[in-house]
Amino acid sequence: MKKSINISGKTRGDKILELVKLRKMTLPELRKAAGISRATMSRLMNDPEGYFPSEQTIKKIASVLEINPLYLKDDNVIGPGEIFPYLTEEDIKFFMDLRNLPFIKLTREMAEKGVSPEDMKKLVEILLATREE
Repeated sequence: MKKSINISGKTRGDKILELVKLRKMTLPELRKAAGISRATMSRLMNDPEGYFPSEQTIKKIASVLEINPLYLKDDNVIGPGEIFPYLTEEDIKFFMDLRNLPFIKLTREMAEKGVSPEDMKKLVEILLATREE
C-alpha cells in the first residue's frame, strides 16, 4: 500500500514512532533495548524542541532501530519515504536498514559504470545459482 508522508513539522518523536512501527516494536521495547530511562524516553517523545539528548542516547536508539543517527539528530535529515512518497512499506524498511547500505552503494556504483538493471538482475541470479551449488 502506497502512502504519502507529510514532512512539514515532523519531530524527533514522530520519526521514532514511525520507525518503532516499521520495526514492529513498542516504545517500552525500544527504551529497554536501548538502555535508556523512562524519563529520557518521555522527554524525547514529548518535548522535542526543548530537550537535546546526548550523542550517546541518540546512538543507542539509532542502533536499536538500525538507522543512521543523523536521522534522529538533525531536523533537516529526512528518510526515503519522505523523499519518495510512493515507496512501499517494504521499500522503506530496506532503505532505512543500515545493513543494506553496502548493497545500495554497490548498486549505485554499478549504475554509474553503465550496468543496466537487467544486467544487475542477471548477475544476481548467477550469483545465487552459484551459491546454492
